[in-house]
Amino acid sequence: MKLPDKVCLITGAAGDLGQAVTTAFLAEGARLLLADLDLAPCAETVRSAGAGRAVAIQTDVAVAADVERMLQASLTHWGRVDVLVNCAGIVAHGRVEETSEADWDRVLAVNLKSAFLCSRAVIPVLRRQGSGCIINFASSAGKTGGGAVAASYAASKAGVISLTKSVAKELGEAGIRCNAVAPGTIDSRMMRRANPDDLERMRQQIPLRRFGLPVDVARAVLFLASDEAAYITGEILDVNGGLIMD
Repeated sequence: MKLPDKVCLITGAAGDLGQAVTTAFLAEGARLLLADLDLAPCAETVRSAGAGRAVAIQTDVAVAADVERMLQASLTHWGRVDVLVNCAGIVAHGRVEETSEADWDRVLAVNLKSAFLCSRAVIPVLRRQGSGCIINFASSAGKTGGGAVAASYAASKAGVISLTKSVAKELGEAGIRCNAVAPGTIDSRMMRRANPDDLERMRQQIPLRRFGLPVDVARAVLFLASDEAAYITGEILDVNGGLIMD
């Protein structure tokens, strides 16, 4: 077991990647608080996980009051948080001149502000414990500026990369780690909204010649959450089949 009885808070738990992380963490002995606006998939996971293994709470992670309520739910049930996974996110398409101010604000709020709010809420708990880690979800678009996705999405993920490094520097002396995964093109409901011709061109650019699976990302998150990554912080772990090598 890589996460025996570790209390892990996962945002965006109803999405394809969030569900994959949930499955991987449960298999390694974790206890989970699952947060998402879409509560039904999370509630089903709670029912199937078994007594005392998981709790679900409806949360808008872009709203500070909701985030505080989410944290208190974990503290009420288990008295601690060991791992925070900021998986919540939305994608956007379209050129800069086609992007409304409201659309820009929503993407930045869900993808970047939420990671800030959740981290800010959890950090005092981790400091008191003297242990724990935060794992953020960046994206290859945050390194390249996107192309197939909107500038708002790419900018939000670039912000996540910078936030990850800043938090890692601030919390290192407290023994708290902060890392991120940066998925490339992952076979998910979000990806399937793209144009098929665009997807095929993207697949041909990937050295491994396939799109990633949610489980590929979940395995990377599990590694960063485990003691196997005890000396890794501030890292942006690419999960992209070789599309970006740095």
